[in-house]
Amino acid sequence: MMVDTGSGASILPQHIFKEYFSSCVLSPPKVQLLTYSKENIPVCGSLRLNVTYYGKTVAGEFNIVKSGTPLIGRDLCKALDIEIKGGRLIEPATHCAMLKPSSISPGTGFGCAKNFTHKVKIRPGVKPIQQKLRHLPLSVRAAVSDELKMLEENSIIEKIDSSEWVFPRGVATGVPGNAYHQVQLHEESRGLTAFITHEGLYQFCRVPYGLCSAPSAFQRMMTMILKGLDGVQCYLDDVIVHGASEAIHNANLKAVLHRISEAGLKLNTEKCKFNLTTLSFLGYRLSADGLHADDAHITAIINAPPPTDATTLRSFLGLSAWYSKFVPAYATLVEPMRALLRKDCEFHWNTAAQESFDRVKQAIVDSPALSLFNPNHSTILSCDTSDYGVGAVLTQLDDTGTEITIAFASRSLSDVERKYSIVEKEAL
Repeated sequence: MMVDTGSGASILPQHIFKEYFSSCVLSPPKVQLLTYSKENIPVCGSLRLNVTYYGKTVAGEFNIVKSGTPLIGRDLCKALDIEIKGGRLIEPATHCAMLKPSSISPGTGFGCAKNFTHKVKIRPGVKPIQQKLRHLPLSVRAAVSDELKMLEENSIIEKIDSSEWVFPRGVATGVPGNAYHQVQLHEESRGLTAFITHEGLYQFCRVPYGLCSAPSAFQRMMTMILKGLDGVQCYLDDVIVHGASEAIHNANLKAVLHRISEAGLKLNTEKCKFNLTTLSFLGYRLSADGLHADDAHITAIINAPPPTDATTLRSFLGLSAWYSKFVPAYATLVEPMRALLRKDCEFHWNTAAQESFDRVKQAIVDSPALSLFNPNHSTILSCDTSDYGVGAVLTQLDDTGTEITIAFASRSLSDVERKYSIVEKEAL
């Protein structure tokens, strides 16, 4: 949920209410809600819930609205003692201090990975590029100078006299250091990162953000560092630690923090979240109930306007396809929209496309939670086909013998495949 101190009331969109609290009875609305532009927000009703934040439980009043982002307003912020500084949620000190080895540092402290050095490979025959200085406005020069000084003092960059490669580079101020800065850059590769500023010529000693090979190198390093540990997954610098119980979770967390500390890396406390029962990760919301579509992304899909051309249609299809695993027969559902993208078809937003657009939105909003795959359970794969696509559903039998859904999958048929017989389509 989003914490909004500018909102006097707490809000839940209707699809969240239907998914989690459909058995609860709504009370008549007690307040009138307005947008920042003084437009009225229709309220479906009021829902009374107990809300817990780091061990403190209070009774909260949520206003149910048709759509939007779940919000915790000033009413609950005050009741739960939620503190915000500089746009960041400040966790209670007792929880930040629960597990605090040397791998966790306040602010923007930089670590340095041990035994990892990234060397950039370039194609033979590539000619060096030298570009001119781009002059900065006088109003930001002092801030950029301070940022350059900070990076140099932390051995992220170093001054040099000359380089075959020179790029103009603006330095963003007030932005916490990125994780790549904790990885050493090979001496032979540093000249490739040389950049010119009003303070002179610099090159990176650590891996800079924006280097094409940085993500894969960083992912490989993190995979090696965390190899063999239980209850941990990572995607680049996003690391999640989980456990079946609080004791197992804490044991896994201690092991992960110890491994990160031994590797020479440091974490930023302002970005660390402990003891969560639900979290957002890579566009999904994870909880004990399973895998959900992320609320912020659902809101974006709900608020997406009808496409006006092929470009905006591809954009919507790309956004909705990310959650196709939640939607049965997704490929068949979007076929009327996909038909508008074929070479022999002129783009014309028709009734069939609009109906498909609305159905896809509603299917994602109403999508159930998917269970997490368990390699110890029996697995069932069911497949089917239509005139437009092939689809499948992956299910498992849980400990009680109940069939639970893990994921849906589907794809559209090509023009040639659509000419196949049903038997041939089934074989795809």
